[in-house]
Amino acid sequence: MTGRAKRDPEGRKQTIITATAQLIAEVGVAGVNHRKIAEKAGVPLGATTQYFLSREDLIRAALENLAVQFDQDLDGLAQDLSESGDPVRTVARHFLSYADEDERSRAATAFFLADLQSPGMEYLTRHWYERQTAVLRDRFGERFARAAGTFSYGLFVHYAQNDPLPSEDEIVWILERLTTPE
Repeated sequence: MTGRAKRDPEGRKQTIITATAQLIAEVGVAGVNHRKIAEKAGVPLGATTQYFLSREDLIRAALENLAVQFDQDLDGLAQDLSESGDPVRTVARHFLSYADEDERSRAATAFFLADLQSPGMEYLTRHWYERQTAVLRDRFGERFARAAGTFSYGLFVHYAQNDPLPSEDEIVWILERLTTPE
């Protein structure tokens, strides 16, 4: 006789959050609903409302999950900068890394678009911007950090519009101009 599978409420909740983040990357925030999430997560429709009272709560949890991943990316950038002989090129590669992987780039684009489309989500992109600025400030100073952060926002907008991104060498050229003292 086989026993029932042990319930894992936290595992199920995380599965729902992960499926929501994937859907946001695939169809954007506006295209996400409980039915699509349940289907993507492989859970009954009622499970999405069991853990999250509203669609907005679920989207917020998914975007917060993405924010944790971006924090980990920034930890990696800080480490790479500490070991790099060419820190400007390291920053350029970091910026372009979001366009290298389809799912990651779609998730990043959705994350930044959510700031514009979803009331109350701006704290997530503000946190990312401030965190990136802190990492860059440690290596390059305040002026470069703020200007490079603004530039990276522009790259995300270009990517979101399916515009071609500058090459690594072009980004290095731009960033080198930001490191030039006044």
